[in-house]
Amino acid sequence: MGTLEQPYDPRQRPWYKAAQAESKAVWSEIYLSFSTLLPTITASLPVYSLTDGSLIGVCGTDFFLPQEVSGFLRNLEIGKTGTAFIMERSGKLVATSTGEPTFKVVGNDRERLMAIASENGAVRATANYLSDRFNDLGNIQTVKKFDFQWSGERQYVQVVPFQDGNLDWLVVLTIPESDFMSEINASRQKSIGLSLAALIMAIAVGILTSRWVTRPILRVSHAADELAQGELDQQVKPSPIIEIDGLARSFNSMAQQLKQSFSALRQSEATNRAIVNTIPDLMIRAKGDGSYLDVVSSDRLEPADSSGEELLTGQPFPKGISVQEYLPDNYEQLMHYIQQALMTGELQVYEHQIIRDNKSVDEEVRIMVLAKDEVLIMVRDITDRKQAEEALRIAEENYRSIFENALEGIFQSSPKGKFINANPALARIYGYDSPEELMASITNISEQLYVDPEKRTEFRYLLSQQNSVKNFEYRCYCKDRSIIWIQIDARVVNDNNGNVLYYEGIVQDITERKRKEEELKRQLEELQIEIDHKKRQQEVANLTESSYFQEVQQEISNVNLDDFWS
Repeated sequence: MGTLEQPYDPRQRPWYKAAQAESKAVWSEIYLSFSTLLPTITASLPVYSLTDGSLIGVCGTDFFLPQEVSGFLRNLEIGKTGTAFIMERSGKLVATSTGEPTFKVVGNDRERLMAIASENGAVRATANYLSDRFNDLGNIQTVKKFDFQWSGERQYVQVVPFQDGNLDWLVVLTIPESDFMSEINASRQKSIGLSLAALIMAIAVGILTSRWVTRPILRVSHAADELAQGELDQQVKPSPIIEIDGLARSFNSMAQQLKQSFSALRQSEATNRAIVNTIPDLMIRAKGDGSYLDVVSSDRLEPADSSGEELLTGQPFPKGISVQEYLPDNYEQLMHYIQQALMTGELQVYEHQIIRDNKSVDEEVRIMVLAKDEVLIMVRDITDRKQAEEALRIAEENYRSIFENALEGIFQSSPKGKFINANPALARIYGYDSPEELMASITNISEQLYVDPEKRTEFRYLLSQQNSVKNFEYRCYCKDRSIIWIQIDARVVNDNNGNVLYYEGIVQDITERKRKEEELKRQLEELQIEIDHKKRQQEVANLTESSYFQEVQQEISNVNLDDFWS
């Protein structure tokens, strides 16, 4: 180890200072070992007192880079002449697989080498390429793969960032193309030779067997041509060649199945035609330019004309004529949707109104793509449906007007006790500004509206027994917690299975009527008291005016009260 010029103080070493500064486990910077003068990196961990938290010391583990890391890289099999090296983001070498030193002697000091100054040409060229490509090696944050030319040969490079705590290195692998192309080239030449031999052999065998195979194949070809011309009754004779014999049997079976399929297709076509003919819509096949191809079905054709070539007007519908001549109304709109259907391939549906027989007629037009430049136009008379929809719209508007302007409150509520729908009159009865505020505020009718909970129970019971309630009266709370009297008529709305969907009904504020009834009752009671008082006065007057009362009064006046009491 030699004589130390100064006493060894670990507290002055880089690994000790790094752990002391970070107060946690940390890797030191690469430094020259005090004893070996080799590039070294230390994993150090500070140790603190459990009593006062003061620093007791630092534990460290040294890694001698030339021995441990460079030795590990040298043992890697990197092709035949590939190299691997590790460098810091600053470009300084950490370790290499070439065994070269990663530092140089300058006077009495040793300085670490930059990768671009490596003695190994591959390492130096790769480092220069990375430096030129990225300018700053800190920009390499993910695994990168490159290739570049060096010494007249392509070099493949892979750069892998390696980080562990404060450790931030780049692991670089460089392999020349020749390391793995030599085996590929040899294999390629071998494959080419085998392929040429196989080709020559195949040609020879083909020449020998072609004449033997040609004759039965020609028979199959001839039968196939006849089948294509519509002659379905084709049979190929058996062949001594197993494959050709199997082909012949397959062909005969196919011909038989094709014959049966054509028969079934004709029957299916007749059925489909009968079904289509029952459709009341006008159905026309047309090209993309609007030229007519065929009338598929129409209730506008005369019944006597089964060919579908004549309109109800009696005019002919010859092939090759434009659809515009027979569907002139909104023709530009029709062509627009035809082009949309051809461009998108999707069904196009729209409605228009035409004049037929001096009457306004509503029609629904559907356009479906049949082929590349062919569409099916289906026109349906929807006048009755539109009239029904208009009548329904008017009825809905009338109902909505009645609902919105009714003086009585109208409601729909769920079985759980929440309003589903309410009109403005109901909101006013309960003191709310709008039906929306009412429905948002009242989430439990039983608890928030009913003053007497037993009345809600009675109401629900009557609905369950009778499905409707008439003139049911109860007291309820308003928004400001004032109490009013309500009269309600309600019924239950069920689904097809008898399950309750909701309750609906009409609500009236009868508070004023109740007040008047109470006032009338009070007045009747007071009138009854007054009548009873007058009756008693009359009875007293009748008694005092009687002769008996006069006689008694005369006798009492003659009595000496002092003598009477004594």
